[in-house]
Amino acid sequence: MTNSSEGFGIAEKIVLLSFISAVILMAILGNLLVMVAVCRDRQLRKIKTNYFIVSLAFADLLVSVLVMPFGAMELVQDNWIYGEMFCLVRTSLDVLLTTASILHLCCISLDSAIKNNCTADKQTQKL
Repeated sequence: MTNSSEGFGIAEKIVLLSFISAVILMAILGNLLVMVAVCRDRQLRKIKTNYFIVSLAFADLLVSVLVMPFGAMELVQDNWIYGEMFCLVRTSLDVLLTTASILHLCCISLDSAIKNNCTADKQTQKL
């Protein structure tokens, strides 16, 4: 193992970049799979919550394509090589898209809670 002040060795960089690339590829393919499944299946399109899920998948897909690869390169190379302006753009996209993902999760949770509450109210009215 190399000293932290020296950065990563070549073998460590290859292993790290391979692992990060696999994670990025799985994120891209997984989010595409979710979007295609909901768009192609009529039963999935009928469920309104799935529109939130597709929107979440799209936001996460953008993170996987626009943010993660550049962060991986910065991590492996131990410095930013793309210029100051693109650094600001990437950081802004990171914050914006991550916040969008969090808000989508909040909307999905609220939608689920509202549906569960309405279902419980209907069941108590039948009794």
